[in-house]
Amino acid sequence: MSTATTTAPQTWTTPHQLTVLHQHQESTVDGVWKSRRHTGLSLLVCNCGHSTGWVATEDLDMDQVKREHGQAEPMGTPFVP
Repeated sequence: MSTATTTAPQTWTTPHQLTVLHQHQESTVDGVWKSRRHTGLSLLVCNCGHSTGWVATEDLDMDQVKREHGQAEPMGTPFVP
């Protein structure tokens, strides 16, 4: 006689985890100093699969993005335009 128990299948979810990247360009000045500038483009990617592609930073609706995907996780040094 078998006494095996059954369990409900395990449920997996993909939580929102938003990452924001700002595109920049680099140039070496006098062969010594590196200079950086923001291109004006940003990319938002969420763990759920959402991606904006490179878009103008000023066109991003961060309030809508936060409502749909949560607060962005910090990556390195934040860029403040």
